[in-house]
Amino acid sequence: LILPSTLDTICSEAFCCKYKCELKLTDNITYIGEYAFSGTRNFYGTFHVPSKLKQLVGTFTGLGSNGSFVGEIVIPQGVTSIDGAFGVALKNSVDITIPPGVKTIGGRWPSRISSIHFNDDLEEIGSYCFYLSSVHYPISLPPHLKSIGDNAFRQSGCTGELVIPESCLKIGMRAFDSNNFTKVTLPSNLEAIPIGM
Repeated sequence: LILPSTLDTICSEAFCCKYKCELKLTDNITYIGEYAFSGTRNFYGTFHVPSKLKQLVGTFTGLGSNGSFVGEIVIPQGVTSIDGAFGVALKNSVDITIPPGVKTIGGRWPSRISSIHFNDDLEEIGSYCFYLSSVHYPISLPPHLKSIGDNAFRQSGCTGELVIPESCLKIGMRAFDSNNFTKVTLPSNLEAIPIGM
């Protein structure tokens, strides 16, 4: 599917279809609506998120319904907020790298994750981000993290040692519930331990 080079807007639910094709997004695109790719079953290839997009809100939710998307999603530097952009069910585990400059992430992320690399700028991980995400390895939280939402890593299968940085002032309910950590280090200035930590 070839989009015109002058295209700058993709509306919500624009590609609710069943095309079997490669999709290339042009760098002129400045806006992609929520659920723009919801219901697609056969897209493949590498999705390079357009460099002019600053916020991703529900952008790729539903991409590859029933786990049929094959490929990679590349987030450029310059994006500052990601909220529910990648609520997708994939057959294969994916690597996730949060690029420099992104300060907040939210919404649901892919159900199978082989690795997560947070940038040092990240300050907030929203509720349910990695809930049931089949992580199954140790995670390293960013050094300037301030807030972790409810159920953010609940039942993700995380292992090893967890160190929550001193900068973190808020940990939501059940943020790390039902994982397999061998040791958890909390910030010394934490005022309250949430329910079901």
